[in-house]
Amino acid sequence: MNKFSFIIPVYNCQSYLSDCVKGIQKIGLSNYEILLIDDESEDNSGKICDSLAEAYSEIRCFHQNNSGVSSARNRGIDLANGDYIVFLDADDSINSSKLYDLTEIVNTDPSIDMAIFGLSFDYYYRKKCYRSDELKPPIVGKIQSSKWIKKISELYDANAISPIWNKIIKRSVLRDNDLRFKENMFLYEDMEFSLQCMAHCDFIYFSPEIIYHYRQPEDEGNAGRRLKKIEHISLLIDQIESALDELIKKQHVGANEDQIKNILIDLYLVLVKEKISASNKEEICIICDDFSAWLEKRTIQISNEHKTFIDCLLNQKVFHLMFRRNYIAIRHRIAVRVKSMKWYQKKKLGG
Repeated sequence: MNKFSFIIPVYNCQSYLSDCVKGIQKIGLSNYEILLIDDESEDNSGKICDSLAEAYSEIRCFHQNNSGVSSARNRGIDLANGDYIVFLDADDSINSSKLYDLTEIVNTDPSIDMAIFGLSFDYYYRKKCYRSDELKPPIVGKIQSSKWIKKISELYDANAISPIWNKIIKRSVLRDNDLRFKENMFLYEDMEFSLQCMAHCDFIYFSPEIIYHYRQPEDEGNAGRRLKKIEHISLLIDQIESALDELIKKQHVGANEDQIKNILIDLYLVLVKEKISASNKEEICIICDDFSAWLEKRTIQISNEHKTFIDCLLNQKVFHLMFRRNYIAIRHRIAVRVKSMKWYQKKKLGG
């Protein structure tokens, strides 16, 4: 029976860590391990890790100096001895029974290099979930690379590629190709790593089941502030592009190479919008200059839905960009309040 290694980076998550671990234990696997990598937590998370490791033989705990989530995951990869690896975030949860069913499929078919499953983004307001957005892979079953590579854009649109925690990965894929998370990336390190892994996968099993539940933080501005650490978004995109180039090379992509590369423009614009949300007028001008220089070097087809926003960037319509930023922020706050009020009303009525 194959062994599954569950790698959980731990940092200041004392309120959720035990429940995350219990979710794994409830799967019902006979051969598994849980690796808790405490990244120098400032709350009681480290102590909880020690208590869990002392109480359960399948749990191992390791402490390290604060080095970030990628470093913690890399240490987990180095320490894992399972045949398959699953990454989780300590404040998230899983559907244990559905994950068990998927591990059974993986267990009975050694040709499966990776399994990708559905996920849910659960939005919270004052610690109450008021909305869940479910995303499923657009294809189902065991599919060879010659076929799933043609669906790569659709997989990206369904958010099947970007996360690392919606996947089961054969450890030999990581070991044989020396695959690691890039510890110098502050954002989208999951996507870069996922693309690296997929470049070396032949058969991938796609499950439509919603298995992973991601706790969407209430602070929507967090990504924008993290992006401020990155002076030029193009440098981050370059790392994603390198991973895409490797995928194209390893999977012998032919005619639809340009289609795959169009993922970059979508991702770039997402990052631009997030960074603008935390930027002043001068910083927005730099964002516009960087985007113009990046786009000029590439032949990328612009979809109609992006044309207006791209026009604002290329022509440095800073007022429009700042107005759009403020409008979206206000609309988001109103939407959160309305949806949370509806949730409370439904709860009060016993719905």
